Amino acid sequence: MLVECLIEREGATEVNLYGFKYRFEDDGTGARVADVNSEDHRNYLIGTGFYRIYDPKMRKQVEKELAVKEAAQKKQTENPQPDTVSPAVSIGMITREFMPLTKEPFAKWMTANKERITAFPSAAKESAISKWNRLFPGEDCPVV
Repeated sequence: MLVECLIEREGATEVNLYGFKYRFEDDGTGARVADVNSEDHRNYLIGTGFYRIYDPKMRKQVEKELAVKEAAQKKQTENPQPDTVSPAVSIGMITREFMPLTKEPFAKWMTANKERITAFPSAAKESAISKWNRLFPGEDCPVV
């Protein structure tokens, strides 16, 4: 069954689950999908909130959401605002970046985004630090 990845990033998204590697790639419509045959794996992915069962009928809704997002980005480009974003929006955007990452990619992400993380709203920063402590118990977090 096809599962769609909702994480926005360049290129494919790779996920390793219990020794199985899933590669979510663009299907030509803008959706990044992978065939996930294991019901347990599907349930796990969907439970994260970053994946859903792929429904081609949803493409129109996704295209509408993308159009709204592009319009907002265009407006931001035409009328730049200070680098402040509402905490609720930035926390969601930030956690979507790192929560699905496994141990090694997360370590690289933390190191590459060290300065940026220090400016995160406290809830997002604490979430990143908490994930670090779960994945690397006893090791100093690069952010603190």
